[in-house]
Amino acid sequence: MRREHYRHIQTGWAMIWVMTAAAILLPLVTVSGAGRFQAALAAALLLPLALLSTLTVVVDDTYLSFHFTLGLIRKRIPLREIRHFAPVRNPWYYGWGIHLYPGGTLYNVSGSQAVEILLKGGRRLRVGTNEPERVCSAVAALIGVPAPLSPDEQALARGSRKRWGAIAIGVLALFLLGLGLLVHFEEQPCRVTITRGAFEVTGVLYGQRLLLSEITGVSLCQRIPRILARTNGYSGWRTLRGHFRLAQLGDGQLFVRLGVPPYLLVRTGTDYVIVSFRDPARTRATYGKLLRHWSGVPTDCP
Repeated sequence: MRREHYRHIQTGWAMIWVMTAAAILLPLVTVSGAGRFQAALAAALLLPLALLSTLTVVVDDTYLSFHFTLGLIRKRIPLREIRHFAPVRNPWYYGWGIHLYPGGTLYNVSGSQAVEILLKGGRRLRVGTNEPERVCSAVAALIGVPAPLSPDEQALARGSRKRWGAIAIGVLALFLLGLGLLVHFEEQPCRVTITRGAFEVTGVLYGQRLLLSEITGVSLCQRIPRILARTNGYSGWRTLRGHFRLAQLGDGQLFVRLGVPPYLLVRTGTDYVIVSFRDPARTRATYGKLLRHWSGVPTDCP
């Protein structure tokens, strides 16, 4: 039976408080299609607590091993496979959890302290702990103090960090490009299609289709009611797209350019859509076309 020389449990209190607070506050945040969607988000926030809220590090006669909270995620490193080990401090942006970092894989539940381990095969990993010196002392007592890294090993580590730095910059550039394209397209006018059977509004991420037979009111308004919340939508400088909650109207979808009246309000018994364009004449033309296809009478604005 292997004898343990070191065992320590680190608790990620910061992660516990942040995730718990987010899960508690989530029901207070209005999201379109609440219910199941909010429950799924709450579960997604609480799952890391069940799996990753503590990290136990153990050093015995044969292995350096560690496992997270329930023991479902664990790793065991044979001491004979360790080439080098040392206490390190992670930058703040390395964060928590299990993920790649420049040069290897990080396992961490709290803080910035860790032990970096280089295996004889060249793979690196960092194990988060608030006792890095004690972990290193326990390992050194069994396999001795590691020899300094050779120039080739140091160059290999630097090259790995540079590659990961280039990848990180590339990912960031793609993210910013995607975000810029999303904003660009969402700022473009929505597309409105009116047929004998339906009134349809289409944007990049959001859209709505209302059957003409379900429409209970059509209005051309000089203002829209006060916006209470953006429940699931895009809000640029003056452009609104998606799901919002308005005073007097409740939840519905907006495809509008603020400050450029009139606004076309189309209502059903349970929903509504408000549309406007940068060119007021286009909004009026859309209103007139809808009235020609819809058999009802224009209604008052709220």
